[in-house]
Amino acid sequence: MTTIEPNDSFVLIVNELAVGYSKEMPILKNIGFSVKPGELVILAGLNGTGKTTVIKTLFGLIPPLDGSFEWYGISSKGRQTNDFLDQGVRYLGQGSRGFKGYTTMQQYRKVNFVLSKRLMFNPLEKTPSSAFIDTLSYGQKRYLALKSIMPGARTMVLDEPFSGLDEESVLSLVDWIGRKTTEGMSFLLIDHNCIFEKACDIKVKTLSLS
Repeated sequence: MTTIEPNDSFVLIVNELAVGYSKEMPILKNIGFSVKPGELVILAGLNGTGKTTVIKTLFGLIPPLDGSFEWYGISSKGRQTNDFLDQGVRYLGQGSRGFKGYTTMQQYRKVNFVLSKRLMFNPLEKTPSSAFIDTLSYGQKRYLALKSIMPGARTMVLDEPFSGLDEESVLSLVDWIGRKTTEGMSFLLIDHNCIFEKACDIKVKTLSLS
């Protein structure tokens, strides 16, 4: 496998990465790829192949078993999730954690976001601002979680971002991602529904993990 040398042309460089929870039995190994500014990269593969483990590793939630990766030219060695956040890397995993007990308005205030500053179609418009997060649908929680990580983002790492969203929200999110890539924002995501294959005007790089 050819090693990619660091330079300013890359947001993320991954070289010979091994991921998993045991060095004796890695889930995936010899992973190598790169992400450039304004690029949309999709990790593809069957369920259980380790896609989620890969992006969790790249965000510092799981230590790599071997190999290396770097965000914006800085090695990941000895660094933690907060370091990646400081670089503008944002992560949205599966599920809707971290909102229990908050109202929708409290959550927006928590991330210095207000409903009047919309970045895209907002399915929460029909939800009273005093409604508790616990009462929202799964799709609404996902959408709120996505909007909460947007401030300061340069690169977004998204695990099944369309999960639970209705068709209008999906189309709006696809459009937003397309516009943001033209502005230089990068995306690394998992999508089982091949949403972007139907969006012909968005250039996509697909990486198959097996």
